[in-house]
Amino acid sequence: MSKTKYFLSYSHEHENKDKIQKIQETMKNWGHAINLSEREDKSKYNDETIWNYLKERISDSSLTILLYSEDLEERNKYKIEPSNNFRNSGWIYNEISASLRDWKDNRINALICVIDEKIENDFFYHDTIRTYKLPQILYKNEEYIVFAKYSKFINDNNYLDEKIKEALKNRKEQIEKNKFNINYELHRKRW
Repeated sequence: MSKTKYFLSYSHEHENKDKIQKIQETMKNWGHAINLSEREDKSKYNDETIWNYLKERISDSSLTILLYSEDLEERNKYKIEPSNNFRNSGWIYNEISASLRDWKDNRINALICVIDEKIENDFFYHDTIRTYKLPQILYKNEEYIVFAKYSKFINDNNYLDEKIKEALKNRKEQIEKNKFNINYELHRKRW
């Protein structure tokens, strides 16, 4: 199996640091992945420089993993919500939107949304996801996005393997057959 390049999208809140490291460690131990995520704090740069860096990383990867953390659900929703235009939308929204775009020179990414264990009971009924509670960019793409429980994603190799294979299968079907109705421009108002 060839290595999958992945980009990890997450809220840069202090309480998420250990979870991010655990996902990166889990992916490294899985053995089939190359991490293209941010490795340094870019807050000293202007937004355009940061976005160009992120866009390059996303377009060079074939899998995006989103950690949907408790802070995104409660106090930092703006990071994953669309605004009146792409530039004014939240960073995580823009990363997910860019991951869902399918251009000739930048194919769509497979996408796994890993739900933080602190809130997974709010979104999962047994193993069934309730997407209506999630931000628009996620629930409008629920057929394409693969949803996973953080606790199982980092602790169960079979679960991890199953979720990654499912996401990559969805990507392949989208590229080859345009199987899914992808909504990546929610910031554009349609009247």
